[in-house]
Amino acid sequence: MGLANPVAFVTLILTFSVGYAQTPAKPKPAPVKNANKAGTSAPAKSTQPAKPPTLVNTKTSSTPTNSKANPQTKPPTPTNTQITPAPSTTPSKPSKTAAPQKASTPTASNPSEITTIEVPRTSIKQDSWAVGIMAWPEKIKITDEFGVSHDANVQIYAPSFHLSRRETRARYGIIYEVYAFFGKADVQTEPGENLSYFQKRVGVYGFGGDVGVFLRPEAKQINIGISAPLQYRKANFTNPPVGGSVTNKDIFSLGWMLDFRWRITPDVAINQRVGSFLGQPGSLWMINAEWTL
Repeated sequence: MGLANPVAFVTLILTFSVGYAQTPAKPKPAPVKNANKAGTSAPAKSTQPAKPPTLVNTKTSSTPTNSKANPQTKPPTPTNTQITPAPSTTPSKPSKTAAPQKASTPTASNPSEITTIEVPRTSIKQDSWAVGIMAWPEKIKITDEFGVSHDANVQIYAPSFHLSRRETRARYGIIYEVYAFFGKADVQTEPGENLSYFQKRVGVYGFGGDVGVFLRPEAKQINIGISAPLQYRKANFTNPPVGGSVTNKDIFSLGWMLDFRWRITPDVAINQRVGSFLGQPGSLWMINAEWTL
């Protein structure tokens, strides 16, 4: 018994030591317990799953999660990249096209181009008045006491006063004019007539009007045109002392004139006209100085 007890004691010790030797495989979580004591036990378990998700979230938020989890997210990214340059290019082009619009506005402010671009204004109307001299010859009839008519020549000189309106266009224009005159006339029968009759400085007055068209050559200061005057004239001729009468004391005359106008300044011009009254000998001549109103 004395030996058996020590053997049993040794076996117990060996079994205990063997069991103790096998138990250290389990106590490996002991450092976890130590970590628990340090205060990191709860976060240690949470950190191991927590750290990878944090890394995964940071990385996957940028590329992996969008690429692997949702393969459809790849097309939106290129579409976004294509959309972003599109607006940057499109506004730049209209900005360049808007520049000529600014350049067009100052051109319209130039007064020289208002007459060409704003040429909705088709004509320029100018009113003017003029003072001048006109002269023309006439032929009248004088009847003696026997009723025989004799030819007589009349020469008239008269100051004249004119009011006119010109409608000027690019290359031509139209003129409307009225005038009045007060002057003197000399009358005498032709040589070889059986009646001798003459008078000096007979009072003459009348009025008239004309319409004409004129051209504007490259030199804008010169106008050349043609007009048709219609005139009424009255003269205070006396009857022959031996008896008889003077015809054509008052007369209406229609004629034509060539017009030459020289514009000295924008407001002053000189007009000269040469023509004739129908049925009358000689030439009708007018010259006057014109001022624009």
